[in-house]
Amino acid sequence: MVVVLCVSALAQAPAAVRQNAFSRHDLEARTPTARTVSYRVNGRVRPLLVWIGRDDIGEAFLSWRRSEQGRRGFELLIGSDPARAPRGINRWGFIVEELYNGEATVLGLMKESREQTLDEAEAKVARKERVSVFKAARTTITRERAENGTMTISAPAHLTYRDVDALLELMADQPVHTRSTDIPPGTHAGFLTAMDSLIRASLEPCGHVDSVDTTSLATVPYLYNHTLYDLTLVSCTFEPQLHTRLGVIADVVDGRFRLRNRATKSDTRFRVTYGASGEFRELPLRAVFRPRWWVEVEMEIDSVSGKDRRQSTAGVVSSKDGL
Repeated sequence: MVVVLCVSALAQAPAAVRQNAFSRHDLEARTPTARTVSYRVNGRVRPLLVWIGRDDIGEAFLSWRRSEQGRRGFELLIGSDPARAPRGINRWGFIVEELYNGEATVLGLMKESREQTLDEAEAKVARKERVSVFKAARTTITRERAENGTMTISAPAHLTYRDVDALLELMADQPVHTRSTDIPPGTHAGFLTAMDSLIRASLEPCGHVDSVDTTSLATVPYLYNHTLYDLTLVSCTFEPQLHTRLGVIADVVDGRFRLRNRATKSDTRFRVTYGASGEFRELPLRAVFRPRWWVEVEMEIDSVSGKDRRQSTAGVVSSKDGL
């Protein structure tokens, strides 16, 4: 479920109406980074019945963005480092969600991965292909209407997550395939804003040792590439402390989440531990998910940087914002 996955526009243009090629430089000028959390990525595979793991096989970067004009945004870049990952695996993705004045844009890039077994993945790595295929999905949302565009990008196989800007330069100005979708009121613009909204809402029932009832929390719907998903916090546990690379962090919530695809009815379950108080309040500290039955990915917090280390800047687009 590596959602891994920015928008180029003039500073005065509404973010949700531009459909030209993308530049993170322009995004930074329009919606500056307020805070970035970096993570080390660990991985495990299960060839048969036993999990085999290796730590520090890649990195992830989650950024909150905010401008004085009221723009909000999230950006996530995650990937394996083929120099450190088992068998030289090179998988990565990038996603950015930008919100302004009740409108939103979402761009997701993911390296194509159709392997269903570990053997298939190893065979693909062994072929040492010269070209990698990325799938890009771009969505603009205005009120209760979404315009979705998709395209395929062919890129040199040696590009890693560190080369995300080079990949963005290869992206066409306009999506090849487009589709319009009506979305219900209250739908969030993307996975990152939906997660932030649910984490913030969960702190009251989950952020105390004697309060773990999640039944009062509503399921959070969001849109990605013309498909509606429902995000639910299934259960949560308050923990007095968590040992991390940054030291011991007090007051955390261990949350178990379910993601449901409304079209296919398929469920994806994952786990996120996040801060409940102080400097790390609302920050994801650790996440574990299984994109395939035979592979498990873990993100561990490694550092926090930026001028805003405490205040959430998700800028959720929801019914109160007119979406």
